[in-house]
This record gives sequence, C-alpha cells and structure tokens, in this order.
Amino acid sequence: MNRQNQTFALLMMMYMHLKIHALPPPSFFEDEQHLMFLLMISMYQTYLRKIRRPLPFHDDRMRSRILEDQNQDQLVLVDVYSTLVSRPYDFLRLSGETVQSFQDLQDLIAPRMVNFQHRAVEPRNRLLITLIWLRQYPTYPMLSLMFGIGTSTVGDIVNNMWLILWEVCVPLVEWPDINSWRQRIGEWPEMTRVVGSIDGTSHEILIPSNEPQEEFYSGET
Repeated sequence: MNRQNQTFALLMMMYMHLKIHALPPPSFFEDEQHLMFLLMISMYQTYLRKIRRPLPFHDDRMRSRILEDQNQDQLVLVDVYSTLVSRPYDFLRLSGETVQSFQDLQDLIAPRMVNFQHRAVEPRNRLLITLIWLRQYPTYPMLSLMFGIGTSTVGDIVNNMWLILWEVCVPLVEWPDINSWRQRIGEWPEMTRVVGSIDGTSHEILIPSNEPQEEFYSGET
C-alpha cells in the first residue's frame, strides 16, 4: 500500500469513528456530513502536528545533542591532596596555604566535619576543594574533573565547607581598637593618614615626572 492509499485509509477510519461516536451536528451545519468532514479535517491536522514532534523519549538537552552515547566513562575519585603534599610550592599556589598551615586548619575544623553527606571524599580533600575554589575561582566542572567527583558534589562540598570555615575562623580575626588604629598613623611616610591596607596587590604604574608627588612614587601601586 503506497502512501496515498494509507492516507485515504486513515481518513476513512477517522470518518467512520466520528460517524459512530460524534454528537448530532449543531443547527448552523447543513447536515451531519458537513460536521463529520470538518471534524475529520481537524483530527487529521492534529495527527500531522503530532508526527512532526520529537518522540516522547527524545532528550533535547545539551549533553544529548553533543554525545550520541550518554554512557560515558564514570569519574574516578582522585586523592589530589596526596599528589600536592609532595609539591609544597604548588600546594601553596593553589590553596594559599602551606602544608603545615593547611593541616592546622583541618585540625581546627575537624569537629565540624563529622556529619557530612559525601563521605567518600576525605575531609582533607573537601577542605582542599574549598580553598582552591576560594583562591583560584575555578568552575565546578573544572574541580569535578580535577578531583573525580560530580559537579553537584563539588557544589555541595563548597557550600558546606565555606560556612564551616566562616563560623570557625571568624572569631580568630581580631581587629585593632580605635587607639591602636591611631597609633599606626604616620607609620608610612608616603601616606601619613593611612593606617593599613587590605588585599593589596602590586601593579606597575607610570611615575609622574613633574608633580610634587614624584618622590613618593616607586613605580608600583
């Protein structure tokens, strides 16, 4: 049976179905045949719209559009701490902590890390993930591949750990009182009213050649 015959057979089946089950036509239709024909056309248009849609199991997410086979290899948990601990300089660059200061920090927050959801990830790696995130601002997918854990797991670890760090470490930060601030005035001859700096980073700048402040510029700020 060719496509034309299939379409005709489908229309006839729809017509007979409507003929048997449809209600009597409204008064503004000339007869029942007109109503059946209009309903049949409407059903056929609905049918055409449906066959143009993706199948119900069609997955239109970005991952499925990139990967034909979604069953890719599973991530393997990586003990990044064990790798970095033998490279102290890289450890410091990534986390902002020395190996010893990291251990001291871990001992400090250890009592707060007992009841944690993702126990497959060791406490030292949970802390390392959070410190690297705070220091380097990598994306969650980058940390996911680095530590061999899911992206959502990285998010859970970071969201829990930074709160623990905040609660434990905030009491350790002591700001000087007003008298201590006043005693610091004048410690920097170049900036007599400055008493301190926060998060200072050196940047090369152009030294003015004809301004009164020339002698106070070192070429960095």
